[in-house]
Amino acid sequence: MSILSLKTGQWWKLPVLLFIVLPLVLLLTWHVGLKIRTAWILSEIRDTGLPTTVAELDAYLDEPGKMNAVEIFLEVFELVESDSDLEALLPGYGRDVEEPDYGVHWPEELSEARRDLLLLNREALARSSEAVGLTFARYPINMDEGIEVLLPYLGQVRSF
Repeated sequence: MSILSLKTGQWWKLPVLLFIVLPLVLLLTWHVGLKIRTAWILSEIRDTGLPTTVAELDAYLDEPGKMNAVEIFLEVFELVESDSDLEALLPGYGRDVEEPDYGVHWPEELSEARRDLLLLNREALARSSEAVGLTFARYPINMDEGIEVLLPYLGQVRSF
């Protein structure tokens, strides 16, 4: 006589086996298989020399001894004149200004203002030209915070 027969009063074990235990076994098997596959993929990536963790990424991106262009750009952000200075210097700054048609010269007032602006920011332009020529650029970001990492320089880059 079977344990799962109706006569023994153990009939409830069959639905428990089919609807609870079997799905749990399948889920556990899938989960373990997924972990094994992920570990295999990560080891393949590591074998190519690429980083797979935040600490490895931090070390991978660090190039000691190289001149960092970002440090120069941060100086440039400090050197560039503020928006209030630009508004005083450039007529129409911060507003929509209609550009002249192709081949038509800018009004003399705007040409002089732009020339003055370039002269005012001469040092910043020279430093940014120096930074553009460098091959290494990395913002000082703490990547240990993962997806919640703060990007304090993003606003400066957007406004530059």
